[in-house]
Amino acid sequence: MKKWLSLLLVLVLVLSLAACSSGGNNAGNQGNSQENTGNQGNTQEEEVYKLVLSYYASDVIPPGQAVKEAIKYAEEKSNGRLQFDAYFSGTYVNKTDTMAALATGLIDISPCDAAQIASVSILNQVFNALIQADLPERRAVQDVYVRMIKEIPELNEEMLKNSNCFWLYPFVMGGHNLHGNVRIETVSDFKGNKVEAKGTAGQYVNLMGGTAVELDSGDYYNGMKLGTVDAQFMHWAAINNYQVNEVVKYHTIFGASEIGSGIMMPAMGYFMNQDSWNKLPPDLQQILYDAFVVGANYCLKADEESFQQGVDYAHENGHEFIFITGEARKEWAGYMSTILEEWFANCTAAGYDGKRVYDKMCEWFEAN
Repeated sequence: MKKWLSLLLVLVLVLSLAACSSGGNNAGNQGNSQENTGNQGNTQEEEVYKLVLSYYASDVIPPGQAVKEAIKYAEEKSNGRLQFDAYFSGTYVNKTDTMAALATGLIDISPCDAAQIASVSILNQVFNALIQADLPERRAVQDVYVRMIKEIPELNEEMLKNSNCFWLYPFVMGGHNLHGNVRIETVSDFKGNKVEAKGTAGQYVNLMGGTAVELDSGDYYNGMKLGTVDAQFMHWAAINNYQVNEVVKYHTIFGASEIGSGIMMPAMGYFMNQDSWNKLPPDLQQILYDAFVVGANYCLKADEESFQQGVDYAHENGHEFIFITGEARKEWAGYMSTILEEWFANCTAAGYDGKRVYDKMCEWFEAN
């Protein structure tokens, strides 16, 4: 009897151990299952979003280098969840087709200049408007442009309506002054001269009796050297980067400062397809926005260095500077009124109050 009782106890013990062992394994498997579920969740969070970026110009000039800095930031901060196929020098989409490519989603992001923006907008041409009074320093202008996009919703509403893209972030190119091989101090000095100028600046040249000529950036140097044009309305970075400074000897500056001056200070911008933006989770949207703030600041700093190099080179080589300020500027400002009033009328016809937006911009300029 004792023997059978002992055998029974052994059997109960074995069965108990087996049950414990089985229960432990099930618990372990459930734990692994939860881990796997967690890994699946992480996989969803770590989905890779590949964006196509196209820029019509080279990646060795400051705006192109700035794009590469923005991409580097976005990829690092997102731990590779944001990736880019980046094309430069118009190798994927040429300049004139960029806005259409953004609208259709053929490309997701592109840096666009004032001429490209103007091709699909009326109200947003404010960023390429002639300025009748002295401009503040470039970084103050940059701050105003950022504020305008944040506080004047019609600007992005127009871009979305016309091309299904929006301002991801702007950056200012610099003041457009006159650089050339003819001495121009008064409006009458324009007559008979060919001046490289685009968009609104070209209208301005023609109105004052000159002949506006548009050149591709690669032709700036030879255009001036060979006499295709007599002068150019442009900012110092382009004058320096394209070596135009080597073949000119006069600089007509609209303001008291060689750099913080000009008849206009056009904005470029990083534009993004709205549908592509909507596909990104909020954390990646923030990283992407921050990345192009980094890009804009990189471009500002790089251009400042180039501006100063250009000014220094001109002084060192005996170029003449003519400064248009105070009463002397009023004659030049008068010719701007005709162009501005025409633009205000075009804005009204398109359903926008362009004068209100322009006046607000000038008010913010003055406050800076």
